[in-house]
Amino acid sequence: MDAKQLAFRKLFPGLNLDTPVTAQNWKDLHALRGSLRKGCEDVLEKIDKRGDDATQTEIDALDIAETALRTIQEEMDFREKLGDKGPRNVRLGGGKEKKNIGTGEFRSGEPGLRYDAMFGAGEGMGPYEDREHFWQCVLTNQIPETRTMLASVGASGGYTVPAEMARDIYNAALEEATFLPYVRTFRMTTGTLAVPAWDSETRSEGGIAGFQGQWMPEDGTFTPVTPKMRIINLAAKKLGVYIDVSRECISDSLTLSQQLGPTMTRNLGYMLDAALYDGTGVGQPLGILRSPARIEVARSVANQIAWDDVKDMYVRLHPAFLRNARWFVSPSALAQLLDLADAGNNNLFVQSAGPAIPPTLLGRPVMINEHSKALGTSGDLIFADLTQYGYGLRQDIIVESTNAAQWTRDLMSFRAIVRCDGHCLMDTAITPVSGDSLSSIVVLA
Repeated sequence: MDAKQLAFRKLFPGLNLDTPVTAQNWKDLHALRGSLRKGCEDVLEKIDKRGDDATQTEIDALDIAETALRTIQEEMDFREKLGDKGPRNVRLGGGKEKKNIGTGEFRSGEPGLRYDAMFGAGEGMGPYEDREHFWQCVLTNQIPETRTMLASVGASGGYTVPAEMARDIYNAALEEATFLPYVRTFRMTTGTLAVPAWDSETRSEGGIAGFQGQWMPEDGTFTPVTPKMRIINLAAKKLGVYIDVSRECISDSLTLSQQLGPTMTRNLGYMLDAALYDGTGVGQPLGILRSPARIEVARSVANQIAWDDVKDMYVRLHPAFLRNARWFVSPSALAQLLDLADAGNNNLFVQSAGPAIPPTLLGRPVMINEHSKALGTSGDLIFADLTQYGYGLRQDIIVESTNAAQWTRDLMSFRAIVRCDGHCLMDTAITPVSGDSLSSIVVLA
């Protein structure tokens, strides 16, 4: 048991998080959520009364509690959408797979999935003794493994990262990222994945996705209505993370695993986030900022974020997406939110109540990140439900090294290649029965 788990048990005695949320009944989930919320309130109240900063133990405990609350809420939301509040023994996998969650097999199509949930535990370190042995093998080109020929890539070669390392790299990148933890993640077993969706966002005549409910008198006749399907094609794109390391650093400093692991992880999380936010769709995912389903709201005052802008954005998000919606803002635009007040001069931006609890705006979390555009630029503030974005991930992470690129500087160059793709699951804004169009992504233009 690590320090965080010990901290949680100390501050949240009697709460057991060992049972998977998918295996718990609705009543127990509801009770656990209530207990966690009450526990968080008690800890925060204690910190407030004390009048000083939270201790590391309190920070660690609140971090686990927030993660547990998010997981429970996502599970409850999923069951409500599914129309079945009972424990789930099976989940739909990527493509045509259906796997039993009780056996620890693969999951797909859920928000924030971790690597081992999609691809399993694998074979640990495979032919390598440990992480340091793997990196030394990469450095000397003496890996005890055949070179990997990547499908549709040709002879680019590279060496597959052992399952244990791939899991740790991706999971750590997931925690470093801003957007990645909230998108719907699909397991890709081949270079492409077809995700089915309904081809209708027009609800002006009632009904959803082209389905039309009909009231029929006795002995009446239904009018046949056939909803139209469409396919979202995810085709794995290559993301390369490049790192240069001096020979002195390799020979005289920390171990390679200590040097390269954290750096690669931060770069991977950063680049994936950047693509999910503003990817062009050409050789990389199509980001939410370029989604065909986005709605752009014109700002009321140039280079500012006003209360009217926030109101106009809030009402253009479809009500079905509010429970999972988040605000995304750049650091340069944050000062505008800090000064934001309504007509009664009431502050609207609620500061973070603790290290594990983000600030809020109109009751929804605010994610401050460096990918959002600068103040006054379209996209400096976004209101979106990222569960309506699909992200596909291939299992293999490939690593290779060379000194050819930096021969004159005596540097070793390492690169890691990840294959993935992403696209909004909606292809157009929703036309409601009345009023303006609505969407899962609203951008301040």
